[in-house]
Amino acid sequence: MTLDDWFYALGVCVVASPTILLAVFAITSVVDRSLSERWMARLTEFAISVGLFAALAILGLMLTTGRRDVPIEFGNWVVIPEQHFHFHLKFVFDRLSVPFAILSFVLCGTIGAFTSRYLHREPGYCRFFVFYAVFLLGMIV
Repeated sequence: MTLDDWFYALGVCVVASPTILLAVFAITSVVDRSLSERWMARLTEFAISVGLFAALAILGLMLTTGRRDVPIEFGNWVVIPEQHFHFHLKFVFDRLSVPFAILSFVLCGTIGAFTSRYLHREPGYCRFFVFYAVFLLGMIV
């Protein structure tokens, strides 16, 4: 694997971990088959750990190789040639955004660990973690 492949894989992990967490929580709550509190806490911990370690690895690779920014492109999602319109999805990791992502993962991880114990057996436990996943995804994106 080349260095660009490593950057791409790590960047996808940073963005995909909160996206998958939100998708799992939202789908299970919409179909009214909510996960147990233990599974919700474990999935949250896993998603935040994966995203945090990927962000730390990106920062480490950026500092050791001297790169200032790393673009992660997901291509054109919508193309309307007659109107000269396209929607191109691209994330750029630079030396300012990566520490912000690390801080977001650390703070959201602390909040998730605290509330998984604090909200034990509360009726709004599932709803809180769905909104928590929305917030985490919003902070990272």
